[in-house]
Amino acid sequence: MTSVAPLLFADHPQYWFETMRMLGHSSFGGSEVGEVLATSASITAGNHDSWYDAWLRTADRIAEGARQDTARGRIVSAREGFLRAANYYRNADFFLHANPRDPRVSHAYRLGVRCFEAAIAIPRPFEDAGVSSISPVRIPYEGRTLRGYLYRAATGSDEKRPTIVMHNGFDGSAEEMHFFGAEAAAERGFHVLAFDGPGQPSAVHDHGLTFRPDWENVVGPVLDLLLAEHGDIVDADRIALLGVSLGGVLAPRAAAFEPRIAAVVCNDGVYDALGAVEALLGQTRAEMEARWHDPAFSAEVEAAAAEQPTLRWALDHGLWVMGASDPAEFVRTYAQYHLLDGVAERITCPVLVCEADSDLFFAGDEAALSQPRQLMAHLSAPATLMTFTGAEGADAHCHVGAQRLAIGRMLDWLTEVFAADQKTSSPAHAVLLRSIELLAAMDLDGYVDLFAEDAVIEFPYAPPGRPRRLDDPASVRDYVMAIGAAVRIESFPSLVVHHLTDPHSIVAEVALHGTAVESGAPYDVQYVWIIEERDGRIVRFRDYWNPTQTTAATGPADREVAR
Repeated sequence: MTSVAPLLFADHPQYWFETMRMLGHSSFGGSEVGEVLATSASITAGNHDSWYDAWLRTADRIAEGARQDTARGRIVSAREGFLRAANYYRNADFFLHANPRDPRVSHAYRLGVRCFEAAIAIPRPFEDAGVSSISPVRIPYEGRTLRGYLYRAATGSDEKRPTIVMHNGFDGSAEEMHFFGAEAAAERGFHVLAFDGPGQPSAVHDHGLTFRPDWENVVGPVLDLLLAEHGDIVDADRIALLGVSLGGVLAPRAAAFEPRIAAVVCNDGVYDALGAVEALLGQTRAEMEARWHDPAFSAEVEAAAAEQPTLRWALDHGLWVMGASDPAEFVRTYAQYHLLDGVAERITCPVLVCEADSDLFFAGDEAALSQPRQLMAHLSAPATLMTFTGAEGADAHCHVGAQRLAIGRMLDWLTEVFAADQKTSSPAHAVLLRSIELLAAMDLDGYVDLFAEDAVIEFPYAPPGRPRRLDDPASVRDYVMAIGAAVRIESFPSLVVHHLTDPHSIVAEVALHGTAVESGAPYDVQYVWIIEERDGRIVRFRDYWNPTQTTAATGPADREVAR
């Protein structure tokens, strides 16, 4: 869990992790070290009632002090008190979710949100009096609303700036994202929209919405609202997505299918979330798949949970937020949260994959790479692995023991990525990336629409009997549709871009992976493309490819692909 011996709750790793999480939130005003230690002194390890009572008592006391400070005009102290109380309330009901209808669960949650909203309504000392730079937002989502918070950058709050959309994971809230990155990002000049998606606290409390694996269908409405209502301050070309914990698989999943995401940060990276269950049960995915419809499997999971506090907590919470009726269904449902089957390979934007040396949930062992390293092995987009160590005090899951250090490095990486994008981006580069997104999605009509009416496609290596030039819209469309009929495009494993002096021209080395429709054979072909752009559309496309390579993959269909 961490290379540092537990200071408290030595026999209960989940209690110690949640205590260290609270200590870490002190970096951004979410706790006081002394308050955490004093509260923990009255908790009996494994006794969830004592955990709730102790944290609720501390939260009530701090919230009352904040209300008194407000009445006396001590607004800075009031803001600080409400912020800590909100986090203590969040922590109080953490281990009670085996029975989500327990009135204590809703009681602590509602008080925590109320305190957080009281805190952010008070301007920080550097802000204009009476105007807070953090405001609640409501995001339309499938006939309901998701809740979140918009943070304006500490500098240039009314300017178009790079923006980070961020969310928590399996058990955290949008309010907690204040400490997990939102405040730090605003300090560095980013706008931020932190939100709860389905399965996360406000969605499951307010609407009973449980998690869904196709997270792009959650992020899409968030981006719609962000651009529609706050487009005056959001740089639409520099929107990043940051996910924490289970968010380390949800965020890259969304990035694989949502082209408006320009960079993604995984804190920490996850390739297959079921890896956490594999480690706790001592079974592989294949072994679980073979048995998880057996009625005895639920009993086996329950028996394992009785021996392992972390699995006990994960199962209690997971049955609620995954909408599962029994342990076997929880495992089957949780198994859907992955980037297998070519999903990781679909991502085209830069990716930061964070790794904790002693992760409680996703560390590797002698038999398997850690989840972050498994993800790195499958990414074809530009990717960076950022490892946090015990020497830094940052080797716990999501680096909860060194939060200011960790989020600072992540945001510095993102700042550099966006700065580089500004230097290297060009109209031709934008068209190239858009063309790859459309082809990866097999949106052939959209791809055809990228070509201008007078566009020319040239094939310098076309063999005898094949056209070397297409120069009218009908022939361009026929060519593109023939590709779709012959090859199911699945990913672009590599892309190397060469920028030219002319920003309207670009050279790209492209690897395409797919399956030949007729033969079912793998289609793995290297291309060199030269693209010229005008007004956002392709006017000249020179396609250098190896006809022999194509023929070997598609067989008879080659005459369609390589025409």
